[in-house]
Amino acid sequence: GNFTADAMRKKYGTDFAYINGGGIRDKFPAATYVAADKSLNRPGADKVAPYDVTLGDALAVYPFGNTVGVSVITGENLWKALENGVSNWPGDGRFPQISGFKFTWDSTKAKMSRVVSVTTLDGKAIAADSKEYTIATLDFLVQGGDGYVGTFAPSKSKVRDLLVDVLIDALKADMAAGKVTKMPAADGRIVKVA
Repeated sequence: GNFTADAMRKKYGTDFAYINGGGIRDKFPAATYVAADKSLNRPGADKVAPYDVTLGDALAVYPFGNTVGVSVITGENLWKALENGVSNWPGDGRFPQISGFKFTWDSTKAKMSRVVSVTTLDGKAIAADSKEYTIATLDFLVQGGDGYVGTFAPSKSKVRDLLVDVLIDALKADMAAGKVTKMPAADGRIVKVA
């Protein structure tokens, strides 16, 4: 989630990126995909990273054909989106995967009042106000999927590329640069305080 959200924000030059965790359907490389080429280094008990990946891995992770929508979001609607995202934790797929900002939340609080703070990466508070920010998200969320009705401004959204292609492009960029792609570890962009 972090890797893809970061890739979306970088590709479209937006302030933020936001996707739902429920759209992520496998590990990377995929545990459910068996590559036809048996010479590839695949995850397993006797294998050590780095692993070879294929298009099948990317499609196993993002199988739904979602497209990325670039839009605007107010501070108020960002808070609303985050409240929706943590509202059914740990029960469903609306939990957010984000880039470009951080937030803290408290699972012991009542639904729709769990978000404690939202800040920029350098720690400046993002107010729940009318200030607009650019955001890359999924068409599914723009149209209100997973309870995100009224948060991502469909009338201001522009449909861009398939989400899986954003992932593939980021992997290809690493390969072209001679880098082994590393999936990021938890880095404090989302913190559950209780």
